[in-house]
Amino acid sequence: MEILFSARWVAWAGIAYTGWSWAPLFGDYDNNGYKDILITNGYPAAVNNFDYLVEQAQSTSSTPKEEYQQLKNTRELKLRNYLFRNNGGIAFSDVSEHWGFVDSTYSYGMAQGDLDIVINNLNTTASIYQNNVDEFSGTRYLTLKLKGPENNRQGIGANAVLTADGSPDIVAGNLGHNHRFTTSEARQFSMFAHDFDNDYTQDLIYTVNENGTYYPFFGKARLGWAIPIIDEKYPTYRSFSAVDMAEIFGSEVLEKARQYKADIFTGSPFF
Repeated sequence: MEILFSARWVAWAGIAYTGWSWAPLFGDYDNNGYKDILITNGYPAAVNNFDYLVEQAQSTSSTPKEEYQQLKNTRELKLRNYLFRNNGGIAFSDVSEHWGFVDSTYSYGMAQGDLDIVINNLNTTASIYQNNVDEFSGTRYLTLKLKGPENNRQGIGANAVLTADGSPDIVAGNLGHNHRFTTSEARQFSMFAHDFDNDYTQDLIYTVNENGTYYPFFGKARLGWAIPIIDEKYPTYRSFSAVDMAEIFGSEVLEKARQYKADIFTGSPFF
């Protein structure tokens, strides 16, 4: 059967109209062999709200501080998240309440272990949900980690043949190549965490390592808005285009910052 992805299909599948939704995550949360869907929701400042747009048009605010205060007063969208159970094909049922998944937050991003759930809620504490399916079901799961030789330690190109019912199953892995962030031993991805502009809030800056030198992943437009001292120090895009982290903030500041590094992005295998 050929499936064409469209708004009509989403409505038929029973997963439409979930609110202001972010990062749907497929996962077999009840270990029945079918991929369920986790959808996080909400937005801390609904800047496309019609009332807000009217207020902006009629506003007499003239300073950045006044405009920032007006933005802080914008209506928030605190919505519940959704968990949909796969009914055995391409139709789903909303089991959010039945599976104990009803918190109202504004959330973005998820991680999964043995399909427990960790959700990063903006401007508040994270949510951690323990999966208790093993207490109610006899189903089990299997996770494989492929290890290759020194020049291929991710085991790229390896095959795994599994049989439980006499028929071979296919195992595939996600090495993170379908994301805007990529990494390797030669071009390592990292993140610096520090209060770079001394405003008593933690700044997070993604970087790439080029021959031992760390360069910001994002450009002046995004970083200058978040960390004003960058705009002050580098007034033009050209002046910012080739500078590294040590040039921007100084070696002493970087030594005080926490740094997280990754040379492999991997996901869970699927069957």
